[in-house]
Amino acid sequence: MSLIVDNLITNIRTQSDEFNSDNVSDAHILNLLNEAQRSATNIVSRKFESAFLNMTTQTTTGGTSLYDIPAKAAGRRVEKIEVIQGTNAYNLKRISHHKRDTFVSSSVVQRPYTYSIRKNQYEIYPAPTGGLTLNIFYIERPEDMVVSQGRVNALDTTNGYIDVDALGSSLSTTATNPGDGAYISIIDHTTGSSKVNLQISAIDTTLKRITVKSSGLTRSSVLNKTIGTAIGSEAAVDDYICLITGTAVCELDEVYQDYLTQYAVTSLKRRFGEPVQDERAHLKDLKEELEKMWVSRELQHRVRKSSAQWSDVRGSNTRRLLT
Repeated sequence: MSLIVDNLITNIRTQSDEFNSDNVSDAHILNLLNEAQRSATNIVSRKFESAFLNMTTQTTTGGTSLYDIPAKAAGRRVEKIEVIQGTNAYNLKRISHHKRDTFVSSSVVQRPYTYSIRKNQYEIYPAPTGGLTLNIFYIERPEDMVVSQGRVNALDTTNGYIDVDALGSSLSTTATNPGDGAYISIIDHTTGSSKVNLQISAIDTTLKRITVKSSGLTRSSVLNKTIGTAIGSEAAVDDYICLITGTAVCELDEVYQDYLTQYAVTSLKRRFGEPVQDERAHLKDLKEELEKMWVSRELQHRVRKSSAQWSDVRGSNTRRLLT
């Protein structure tokens, strides 16, 4: 179960005894929460990469070696690249960019076998023919957290409107910039993922109703997110509405809640010059707990035969665990 961002803000205010929004705004707390989220993602992904692992596909262009790393890759971290041939997947070996000259060729191949990283792109060698499918595995960066603009009470997919429990103050029909309030996302209340992105055409403050555009979109894509023209059947009651700039439900599981909250509380108290020795000690303990989250999970290391030099007299090879 994920965490509602509004609840996280309330928890931080409670634990820091800071309820005055003039001293500490929600925007400031959100900055700290997003900083904490990045920290937690880095900690866990180093120990248990599968927690944030995602995959996308890339179709090659004949003779082209350079392709963009997925925009949502955290720290431009590419974990693995496969080339698909029929029903088989073949792993590409990562090499240092300084060794690329060994693999560069004027001809194109059906099966490239190495790749390297160059800034925000990856380069595969030798250059591939067109139409090959590459599977790109990467550590996905969670969406920034933003405050909710309403919880869904009812949906009408035919007439294109959403009724919410309370209309957020940031909603608008102005669609000049992504953060103006006209571009919204419907967020899954359990996972924090975006189900659909839409543009607002009208707001009824009496009915607490948001009507979305079914045609005549100002932009078809905002922040690399496609803007839809229909609410869609995947949206449901109890989902959340927020601006397209982030998510109103933290994508990290609730087991991260204590770390996110303590990170923000410690930062707030340091800002106001309060003693933070105990807070830092508690944060350190929570960080260690995050680092141990991978313990007791299924082993991901492979076991293979050692050199024949290690064979015993019975002919069975000694095995060692590769780390």
